Amino acid sequence: MSFSKILRLLRTESNITQKELALKLGFCKNIVCEWEHERCEPSIDALKKIGAFFSVSVDYLIGNSDEMGNISATAAPMGETLSSEDVAILNKIKELTPFQYKALMIQLDAFIESNKTVKV
Repeated sequence: MSFSKILRLLRTESNITQKELALKLGFCKNIVCEWEHERCEPSIDALKKIGAFFSVSVDYLIGNSDEMGNISATAAPMGETLSSEDVAILNKIKELTPFQYKALMIQLDAFIESNKTVKV
């Protein structure tokens, strides 16, 4: 799939307009339209911003990967190893659409907040 189609899919799944996306990313209001109609291509910095915004890899955005990116057990920070359960959860999260991911994060935040206890 081409970048323009991937961008349109991510944007529409997130229920935002081209103009809204451009402004959220700090670009001029018509650039997303230009990208989606293949009139120009984004810079590497723009691709990084788009990937971060939608929680996908640049490889996914440019069509080099059909998946948003899978996590391996060695991907943990500071040389730690993830358990097989951790890897399974992270890989399931990577299958979510950007909209589903944001909804999950809201639910997780609410769950954590509601289960905080005062330690004595």
